[in-house]
Amino acid sequence: MFFTCPRAQIVWKLAPIRWEKLRDLQCNLWRWGEVVAQTGSKEDGMKHINLTVNILWQIWKARGNVVFEQQRGEARDIVLRAQQEWLEYEEVLQQEGATKQKGMAANQKEQVKVPSVEGIIRFSTDAALNARMIRTGKGIVARHRTGKIIRAKGVVERKKGEALMEETLTIRLALQMAREVGWRKIAILSDCKMATDYIRCNNV
Repeated sequence: MFFTCPRAQIVWKLAPIRWEKLRDLQCNLWRWGEVVAQTGSKEDGMKHINLTVNILWQIWKARGNVVFEQQRGEARDIVLRAQQEWLEYEEVLQQEGATKQKGMAANQKEQVKVPSVEGIIRFSTDAALNARMIRTGKGIVARHRTGKIIRAKGVVERKKGEALMEETLTIRLALQMAREVGWRKIAILSDCKMATDYIRCNNV
């Protein structure tokens, strides 16, 4: 989906970053990611990594739009959105860096305030099953509107689960987390279309 899909290939051709030397690793996303991460120590390496992550994220969301909303976007729009979110992320980092430097120069005793969590908190949920080891895993990540991770949780159980059940239980865990923290405006993002369809249809 990230590399061999014809639309994804157009996205990478339009993107202002090139990873041609890693073509042979595209069949192994884990290994590909490891090699990309190693460039972080080079000049502008982290900027390249952050932009690459945004491109992967936009490709993933574009795939979701096709599956869930039957909407197919243009490759150019995917690249533009990735660049825009990357630039916004870089701007936030610069602002945070300037705030910290200013605080250190003035020898302030107060800690830098955590960004406001007002507005919608986005929860990403996912469940995984390992039939061989008889284990299930649930993962939840809560993000601020800027994309910053503000809370996360992982649960591993030794049991033989069922995909739909585990996905919906993970969504319930996210709702419980929101209630415990006191967040009232939330959005749950799940990659399981069957689970979201069941919930939308109020199917018990």
